[in-house]
Amino acid sequence: MDEGDHTKEVYAHYGVAMYHAQCLERALSILLISEEMPEIKIKKLSDFDNSLDSLFTKTFGRLIKKFKKQQIDIYDDFENDISNALKKRNWVAHNYFWERVGHFATTDGRNYMVNELNEISIIFEELDKNITEITNEWYQKNGVKPESVKKYMEKIVNSAKM
Repeated sequence: MDEGDHTKEVYAHYGVAMYHAQCLERALSILLISEEMPEIKIKKLSDFDNSLDSLFTKTFGRLIKKFKKQQIDIYDDFENDISNALKKRNWVAHNYFWERVGHFATTDGRNYMVNELNEISIIFEELDKNITEITNEWYQKNGVKPESVKKYMEKIVNSAKM
């Protein structure tokens, strides 16, 4: 692979890592709104949308603080795992290329970066899956039908289409 293509590969893996970080942030928002639903007295879907939109404006760090206040039981080390994910996400978003500038100049360095970004992506993706499982369990326990969730998700996807 030539240097230009290899550089593009690093950027692509960076993009995947940030994609998984954003999925994790949204999954945490959805979990938080699901846990709050009985208290916020949602009367119609637009109330849910507004509450969710409000959470989507919060930073990952603020979502984690809110999560800790709600004391949602996931698994023993979850708070530690999510705090570490926040540190990694902030580092990748704000400092990654600056701190890896020397690596970026060599083939071995770029290979290292691709592997590192893959490992970070996996961390974000696994936490996202854990949160999604907990949210789906909450839905099942509270009588939210899977087809209702699917229909709502389709609505979100369709609203994003151009």
